[in-house]
Amino acid sequence: MTNLYLYPGKPYEYEPGKFRLDDNVAMDESMALAIEEEMKYVFEKVKASPFSDMGKEDRSLLFMAISRGVLRYLRDNQNLIKITFNFKDPITNQVTEISANVNLNIDMDKSE
Repeated sequence: MTNLYLYPGKPYEYEPGKFRLDDNVAMDESMALAIEEEMKYVFEKVKASPFSDMGKEDRSLLFMAISRGVLRYLRDNQNLIKITFNFKDPITNQVTEISANVNLNIDMDKSE
């Protein structure tokens, strides 16, 4: 079984107290990068023109903020998410219901 870890992205501290968005560090394998890639894909399909790099840093900041908000919300409320399975015995036709909470494995800081 493969574990999925959800990571939103976070600003990279390159000097004490100074942060930036760096595709190779801050957004690597993040939800923010996935949103940015999908924005480019959808834009180019709908507009039939290349996606401009103009405003890239502001877009990255926006996508990271959205990702962090969504994943923080899911992390803080994952106890409300339940998976329920119903099994029907083929001989007795008795239905058994099994419910479980989920662990979304959200890592806000990409700890190793």
